[in-house]
Amino acid sequence: MYILNIGVNHQTTPIEIREKITFSEYIELANEKLSQYSNIRESVILSTCNRTEIYVVSDCIDSGYLSVKNFLLDWFDLSSEEIAPYLVVHAGTDAIRHLLQVITGLHSMVLGETQILGQIREAYLTSLKLNTTGKIFNEIFQRAIAFAKKAHAQTGIGEHTVSISYAAVELLNQSIVNLSEKRIVVVGAGEMSELAIRNLISLGCQNITIVNRTYERANKLANEFYVKAEAIEHLSNVLLETDIVLLATSSPTPVLSKSDIEEIQTKRNYFPITFVDIGLPRNVEETINEIENVRVYNIDALQSVVDANLQARQKAAEKVEAMIEEEIASIKEWIKQLGARPIITALHKKGEEIHQEIYTNILRKMPDLTYREKNLLYFQTRRIVRRLLHEPIICAKQLSKDNQLINSLQWFMKAFNFEEEHKEKVEQHINYYETLLQTEIKESTD
Repeated sequence: MYILNIGVNHQTTPIEIREKITFSEYIELANEKLSQYSNIRESVILSTCNRTEIYVVSDCIDSGYLSVKNFLLDWFDLSSEEIAPYLVVHAGTDAIRHLLQVITGLHSMVLGETQILGQIREAYLTSLKLNTTGKIFNEIFQRAIAFAKKAHAQTGIGEHTVSISYAAVELLNQSIVNLSEKRIVVVGAGEMSELAIRNLISLGCQNITIVNRTYERANKLANEFYVKAEAIEHLSNVLLETDIVLLATSSPTPVLSKSDIEEIQTKRNYFPITFVDIGLPRNVEETINEIENVRVYNIDALQSVVDANLQARQKAAEKVEAMIEEEIASIKEWIKQLGARPIITALHKKGEEIHQEIYTNILRKMPDLTYREKNLLYFQTRRIVRRLLHEPIICAKQLSKDNQLINSLQWFMKAFNFEEEHKEKVEQHINYYETLLQTEIKESTD
C-alpha cells in the first residue's frame, strides 16, 4: 500500500493550465467518483486558487498514479498532453513532507499564510464525511492539522504575512496614481472580496461598488462598509463609469468576456480601465488586455508584492522545516507500529482467553461470592493478565519501529503458542504497511 500526492500548483504550472483543473461546488461528487477506482483505498481532494492536489492511499504506485491521472482527464475533459507535463508526484515520506509543507504555508504564494490550513482541514472533513478516508489519512491529516497550528504558534511564521487580497490592493496602490479618488467595482462578495474592501477603505477609497450573483449578499456587505451594491445583471452598466475592477468570484466560467469589454470600452470612448482578477478559474478572459486602454493583472502578477514582504518570515520558515522533520519521524514511528497490530491483537486475545478461563474456574470453586466480590475478582485478575502482557506488547512495538519484528516472529509464536498460519498473516501485514513510507516513483508514472 502506498501514499501518493499528485497535483498542480502555482510554482510549476501556468495559470491557463491551473484554471482548467480546479474543483468548485462539485467537490463532493468528485470525491465519490475518485473513490470508485478499485485501487484507491483512501483519498482527499484539495482545490484552492493556487493548487489542486489529490492525496490517495493506493495498492500500487503505478496504478494509483494512473487512476488519479485518468480521473483528472475524465473529470475535466482534458487530454494527457495538456496536463501530464505539469503533474507533480510525491510518494511515501515525500508525500507526507509535502503535506506538512503545504499546510504550514511554506509552499504558498504568501509564505506562511494560514488560509491554507483551513482549506486543507475543510478538504479532509469533506472526505471524512464521505468515508473516502480511513485509518491512514484520518491519522495523518489530523496530525498535520494539529502540527500546523503548533508550528504557527511556536514560530510566528504567519504574523507578518499578506493575504492575496492585500497583495491585490497593494499592487493597485503601487501602480495607480491617486487610488483613493478612483471609482472601484468589486465583483464577488466572499471572504477575499471582503478583505480587499477593508484594505481599499484603509487606503482612503470611498467610491466602491460591490457586485455579486446574489444581490442580498452584496447589499449586506455594502451596508457593513457604507458602500454601494448592485446586482450582477447591472455589471455592464456599472462598468461604464468605473476606473478599477477587482474580481474574486468562484465562477467556473469568465464573468466578463472580451466581447463584453469591447462593447463597454466602445461606449466609454476607450477611457482607461484596470482589471485585477484574483479568481481561479480566471474571472475575465485573458485576451481583454488586447483591447485599447485595458490593463489586466491576474493572481500570478501579485508575486512581486508578496516577495517584498518575505524576508521577515524566512527565518521562521527554517524553524518550521526543522519541526516538519521531527513530525515526519513521529509519523514514521506510528506507521511502523501498524505492522505490530496483528501481534498486539493476538496477545490481547490470548490474554482475554486466559483471563476468562481463570475467572470461570475461580467462580466454579467459589460459588457463594457476592456481586461486589465477583466484580472485584474479575477486574483484578484481568489487571494481572494485562500487566503480564504489557512488556511483550512494548517489545513488539519497538521491534516494529526497528524493522526487526519479522525476524522475531518465531519467538512470539513459541512463547505464546500462536498458530503457524498467524505468522504468514503478520508478515503480510508488516509488508503491507512498510510500503507506505517508500518514496521511489517508477518511470512509468511520468
